[in-house]
Amino acid sequence: MNIPDALDDVFDGDREEFEAAVELTQEFSTHPAKYKLSFEFDPQLRALPHSKQDMELYAAILVAQARLQLDEDDQSKVVSMLGQAGAFQSMLGNIELAETYLSSALEYADTFDCNEGVVVQQWLRLGDVLRLQGDFEEATEAFEGAIKAISENQSLKGFENFALQHFAKVFFDQKNFSKAGELFQAALNLRREEQKADLVASSEYGLKRCLELSNAKDV
Repeated sequence: MNIPDALDDVFDGDREEFEAAVELTQEFSTHPAKYKLSFEFDPQLRALPHSKQDMELYAAILVAQARLQLDEDDQSKVVSMLGQAGAFQSMLGNIELAETYLSSALEYADTFDCNEGVVVQQWLRLGDVLRLQGDFEEATEAFEGAIKAISENQSLKGFENFALQHFAKVFFDQKNFSKAGELFQAALNLRREEQKADLVASSEYGLKRCLELSNAKDV
């Protein structure tokens, strides 16, 4: 399933684009529970979707919903929808498309009345995409900016473990396993405090891989 050509650019605002969005949301369910969106991590800590077809389809539906939302009163939802679509495209390996959606989400965030949490979430997602592109300097800037915003606003505290977890991967990809391990451990501590079992497992796996690869370097 590919995103209709009329929805490739976010957004031109023409009639064809609107009609393509309507058609897609009428043909398929817009409820995420209808799709298999789960994933696991490979030894390089890259996400592996359990169903690429479902994830690609739902990402397309999110973009269609975002286009339709532009004509509604609450346009702030456009940012979350494009951001989530960008995150899914990143997992699918469509990095350029992911960056397009996330950059557009942040542009819309400047226009619409979005709360800071939504904006920080998109910066974290964009930081991950920049990492996957190998742009570690810009990825670091994105994560450090997000972490600073989180530290200055108690209401954003829930994003801290995600920021540390994904920032760790910037160093992991550069084979700085010591620094990556420190950040994974910090994320793990927060996730244990918050009793988030699935997220704890993710941080534990990242820390385990750092230790394995660090020991391998010393052999």
